[in-house]
Amino acid sequence: MRRFAMLHIESARLTTVEKLTLLGTTVVYGALLIILGSMALFFISIGIGHLLATTIAEHLAYLWVSLFYILLVLVLVIFKRQLILNPICRYISRLLAPKPES
Repeated sequence: MRRFAMLHIESARLTTVEKLTLLGTTVVYGALLIILGSMALFFISIGIGHLLATTIAEHLAYLWVSLFYILLVLVLVIFKRQLILNPICRYISRLLAPKPES
């Protein structure tokens, strides 16, 4: 009986380590994507600003690009629960509490 209990404890420990590793990997992967995506978005924004500057005044071109990002931030703030919170909660709940097998 003691050996059975020790095996269950070891199984729970290994399962916890596996799930924490998967969660940590996902966090690091997401952070890297955000950093690299931000860098790419920065240079794309400069390029779009220069491209628009050929058709309208340069300061207006950069104002249009910044207006787009302000609208994007407003959409993220308004739909924070649907776009950010709910997907994260679903991922963590699936990771830590999987559906029971039937």
